Amino acid sequence: MNYSDSNDSSELLDFIKKKIELKELTYAPQLIYFFGKSVKLALINTYKDQKDINTSIYCVNIISSIFRIIYNYSLNIKLSIFTCERAILLFNEYINISKSYNSEKINIMDIKQFIISKSIGPLVLKSENNTLIHKYDSLLILTKEIISNFFAELIKHDDIKLEDISFYIETFIRVLSPSLVEAHDKNILNYIEKKLPEVLKTNIESLLDNINLFKIKLELILYTKGLGGKEFTYNNIDDIMDKNPNINKLLEEINEDENIKDSKYFKNIIKNI
Repeated sequence: MNYSDSNDSSELLDFIKKKIELKELTYAPQLIYFFGKSVKLALINTYKDQKDINTSIYCVNIISSIFRIIYNYSLNIKLSIFTCERAILLFNEYINISKSYNSEKINIMDIKQFIISKSIGPLVLKSENNTLIHKYDSLLILTKEIISNFFAELIKHDDIKLEDISFYIETFIRVLSPSLVEAHDKNILNYIEKKLPEVLKTNIESLLDNINLFKIKLELILYTKGLGGKEFTYNNIDDIMDKNPNINKLLEEINEDENIKDSKYFKNIIKNI
């Protein structure tokens, strides 16, 4: 996608209008995944330039709003991503230029106004729009908070490169996006909100395994939640995970793009419940 840095707001609006999809073609896991990627880019790229976690969080808050508005208006996920990527660049350019003029204090509200005018312009949303953004609002909020907190924890480690942090966050988003959507649909986001931050605070050496283990645990809870009279309780899932030998076998073969419900090891775990 190409768009010139014109100050003409009508030109911006025309550009966005040309990208409108007539119907919603995005799947919910795609929405969560690409929203999460936009949050990740805002954190990584801003911290790389500014070396400040608070400024990175400011950028995330602006970007998440832009993503929602553009997607709601256009139903175009590619346009939403493109607009966010451009907004992240503008955000950091604004700060860097301000610093070059020895500005004593950068007003975050001025930056927000500037980024919104350059990204959304005179866009007016239709209040009756009922999109995936509306349906998964609580999950989008939770995803943003978890990724931001995850980033803040990882950045404390002096020996971790930003590229590695980007990889860990990307893995988290890719592995868990489908499960998070299902958890939302089955009304167990409260469990994720409570447990997932604990998983992401574990030591770096075991972080990837722990993300995959959480996916297995979550998939077991989701699978059994639909079985009448055989529903897991949150109290016994840890015992199941600890005692079943198929857990480690499933962990060894798990692929981030795989539906683990199709695995023979997952099926064996279910049989033994």
